[in-house]
Amino acid sequence: MIGILTGKITFNNGIGIGSVIAMLASWERNKSIRWVILHAVLGWLYVFYFIRTRNGQNNTLK
Repeated sequence: MIGILTGKITFNNGIGIGSVIAMLASWERNKSIRWVILHAVLGWLYVFYFIRTRNGQNNTLK
């Protein structure tokens, strides 16, 4: 069951949505399982870093 009572979205095994997004972003950029594991631990910090440093026309934070 997703943690509805606590107001926090987590999966049964304890992986948060920030970690999942970080893992996907890390794999897209690096294609390395070592980086994926590290970025999963960092979670939202890596997600914000990825958004800040990505290349493209949609980057509004630069």
